[in-house]
Amino acid sequence: MKLNRLLILGLLLASAGIFSRPGFGSPARDEDFGAWNQSDVEGRWREHWKWRLGEDLRFREHAGLYYYETHAGLQYQFSEWLAAGGEYLEVRQTRTLKGKDFWYWEERPRVYATLSQKMKGWSFDDRNMLEFRFKQNAEDTLRYRNQASVTAPWKWTRFELQPYASDEIFIETSRNGLVENRLYGGFKLRLWRQWRGSIFYLRQSQKNNAGSWKDLDILGTSLKLAL
Repeated sequence: MKLNRLLILGLLLASAGIFSRPGFGSPARDEDFGAWNQSDVEGRWREHWKWRLGEDLRFREHAGLYYYETHAGLQYQFSEWLAAGGEYLEVRQTRTLKGKDFWYWEERPRVYATLSQKMKGWSFDDRNMLEFRFKQNAEDTLRYRNQASVTAPWKWTRFELQPYASDEIFIETSRNGLVENRLYGGFKLRLWRQWRGSIFYLRQSQKNNAGSWKDLDILGTSLKLAL
């Protein structure tokens, strides 16, 4: 029980981002390292509806805190294999201009549909999303995201460590097709009672406005309270 509480406390501290400094710095460099932390509260509304509220903090080498968001969403479960929903995000992040980072706001309403299938204990999911990006002092864009995920049936230790992997692509209207790819690998886990979480490694590849690609290595954690 004591180890459970320590692990929960560690994830809470990481999600709060207290180990990284906010501030400005140089723009992202190829092969930089980052840390992403997400915290959520979710619950059921009636029989087929599910809601969630949360925030996301992201830190990067040479820059400290460079991104944070607050999000709210609602999802409807049509069947075992189909769910659809919508979310609204308020985002603040840095934009690099003449070698310096500046903070700006962005609003992101988005809709999605997720197809799911289970086979011999394995779970397969394919999420298709349209994301509308309304930016401060920049051109508004529409982005399509597709994320394919697989979760293994195994659950190890008392924390029920469950391996998973996923790959997500981003296609944006104003930037000639594919602009980002995220490859995830990690473990989902059960912490204590209604607390869930995950620990993952992410290889993020992004294309800048000049058309060149940069890769970032990211260590991520998520923490969720299911009411």
